[in-house]
Amino acid sequence: MRSKPKKLLIILFSFIVLLLALEVAVRIWAPQEIMSDVMVLGKDLCHQLKKNTKFVQRSKEFYVESRISSQGLRDVEYFPKNGTDIYRVLVLGDSHTFGWGVDDQSIFPKVLQRRLNAHGTKIKYEVINTGTMGYGTGHEYQFLKNVGLGFKPDLVLIAMDWLHDIENNNNYYTIQDLRLIRNSKRCWFSNSRTIVQYIPGSFFLRENSQLFKFAGIKILSKLNLIKSWFRESEESAGNSSYNAYDLTVTKGIFNLLKEEIDALGIKLAVVLLPEMRPYNKELVRSFEQFLTIKQFDFVSLIDKLDKSPNSSDFTFARSPHFNSKGHRFLAEQMEKFLKSKDLVAHGFTQKRQ
Repeated sequence: MRSKPKKLLIILFSFIVLLLALEVAVRIWAPQEIMSDVMVLGKDLCHQLKKNTKFVQRSKEFYVESRISSQGLRDVEYFPKNGTDIYRVLVLGDSHTFGWGVDDQSIFPKVLQRRLNAHGTKIKYEVINTGTMGYGTGHEYQFLKNVGLGFKPDLVLIAMDWLHDIENNNNYYTIQDLRLIRNSKRCWFSNSRTIVQYIPGSFFLRENSQLFKFAGIKILSKLNLIKSWFRESEESAGNSSYNAYDLTVTKGIFNLLKEEIDALGIKLAVVLLPEMRPYNKELVRSFEQFLTIKQFDFVSLIDKLDKSPNSSDFTFARSPHFNSKGHRFLAEQMEKFLKSKDLVAHGFTQKRQ
């Protein structure tokens, strides 16, 4: 009869073999995107990019090595302006703006910067990328007040990931007495940290195991499904006013943004990014009408992707994020928009007079 230690060793060995087999199976049939941990949790913003951090993103479609600067951006270091010929565009956005899966120089803020500087004027354009995964307009508003205005931008450009932003705004923020209030709900990154913090080696597994990523997504999806079920039950009982795509909070945030940025003499522009999932066109038109009435300078790229030739080549096959070609498309459209509204060279000349 085998001793207990031998039986335990056999069980442990069998368990490890099973995990390795499952890891291989996930990599073959359900490959995941893996990224180093670059988040630090906070109160107002829920999370920010961790300063002075190198990171790797990898999947079947890309391998990217980059870093977060000492200023907490996926960008170069920025210093106080040395003269009047520097024009700064501060770009606010989420993982699309962060540049998920593309190298540093292929992200649309950097492509836009090169395009603006290619015309031989005396003006030097600096397009600052503040994109952070999981941000909505509420997060971006808080980031702008806490960090972004310190860069002394001449133009703030909001790259709005349409449905994602509205849902995030409704999930985490309310407007009270003309102020934006962050509620106590845990964000996605906080939830994932809470779940994995008790698992030995979780941070190593997060960055190296596709099985771990796959299982984590499934668990979090189930938890969110349960939360949604309870939320719908509350709504049907008349106990909740939550609506994922209600525009009230988002409109309130944009009103606050415009009022405060206009008061500082800074220009503000909005780009509605193309959607990678079905969307309600009436909802889009309603928000576009709001932006028009409130006199925002904006451009909607939501319909343009469908009308562009080979638009399916603009995103990764296994991810809803833009690839390098998609980022070039965004930069080209944004350059045309900014010039048509005199928000770059001409607008800058007027400001300097």
